[in-house]
Amino acid sequence: MTFIYFLIPFGCTALIITFLRNLYEKNTPRYALIGIGVALYRGLYLFYLFGGFFSIANFGTYSIKALGFELTLYIQLIAILLLIASVLNSLYYIQLYREAKITSPSKINHSDLKEVIST
Repeated sequence: MTFIYFLIPFGCTALIITFLRNLYEKNTPRYALIGIGVALYRGLYLFYLFGGFFSIANFGTYSIKALGFELTLYIQLIAILLLIASVLNSLYYIQLYREAKITSPSKINHSDLKEVIST
């Protein structure tokens, strides 16, 4: 029961952070910074959801059978793979942050500055 009590606020927090990320345009540094946080938070959420923090109990397996090929994965291994995918997704946002920081337009346009100086 404590799993569910922890899961609901954790998921609601992720939803609020994602909403905040989408308030900004994609090519801004704030969007990228919040995106990094969302990616890492999502990774921890999925890691917890699939039982990655519980190394004592085995939560089961997931098996794929196709064309004489069988693959069996433990749920904790899937949790680790999802965490790695979220870290890679955060690397995308780090790259986006670097690009947005370099190409972000200045807050004062040069033409506005000329108008202020001339008056």
